[in-house]
Amino acid sequence: MSFSNNYTSNNAVQQQQQQQQQQQQQQQQQQQQQQQQQQQQQQQQQQQQQQQQQQHLFMNPQTENLQQLYTLVQELVEQINENKKQKSQILHKIDTLSNHINREPEKIKENYKKDILEFNNFLDRKIGSYSSKSYGIGGMNKANHNDESPRESVEILKMQNLKLKELLESEQQETLRNFEILGLHEEGFHKIIEALRSDIVSYRKVVSDIVSNKFQNEVIPKENLEFEVYMDNIDDFQKLMKISEVYRTVLKFLNSNI
Repeated sequence: MSFSNNYTSNNAVQQQQQQQQQQQQQQQQQQQQQQQQQQQQQQQQQQQQQQQQQQHLFMNPQTENLQQLYTLVQELVEQINENKKQKSQILHKIDTLSNHINREPEKIKENYKKDILEFNNFLDRKIGSYSSKSYGIGGMNKANHNDESPRESVEILKMQNLKLKELLESEQQETLRNFEILGLHEEGFHKIIEALRSDIVSYRKVVSDIVSNKFQNEVIPKENLEFEVYMDNIDDFQKLMKISEVYRTVLKFLNSNI
């Protein structure tokens, strides 16, 4: 129930405010209409005066020049009125802008404080203890005071911008140095690869020479010796075959005589 009562009371207050605003707008419109009516009355009076003057001066020889003078005066009056309108519009815009600026400083101030704190945290992470060392330069330690003005905040942001530029330049220089060091490391890496390749080639050559010497000095002589033994065994086998054939012949001969 309390919530509904508050809601209805808020609606009633808003309606009253809207009605007051509408009444103010109506009053302003009425004032503008009255001003327009007054201007029209003044113009009518001026026209009547001009007509009367023209009637009085109709027979004067200088009537033509006076008529031109009246025309110029009328144009001048219209221009003055137009200038007054423009002046009032400009003053109204200036008042509106002034009111807007007077309402915005707190918001701008909060935004400045937020930016200053964010930049301080960033600089603390990058260069360390920025708030305690560099922040005291030129009144920068006033960033957290409540009586800080937007101009002081702008000055603080400018000094932080300078620090950020210095940090960027140092990072760029560090990057260039790292590129130079990387080039040196790359050159050394290529030299190491060339040395490894030459070592691998020489090692393969040494291994090939060792294997070739072993094959020539040990394997081939042993193969030759085994082949000679094999050939000797074949000769002995052939001799045995011949002896066996002779023995068979003798046995056949003996059997035939019996």
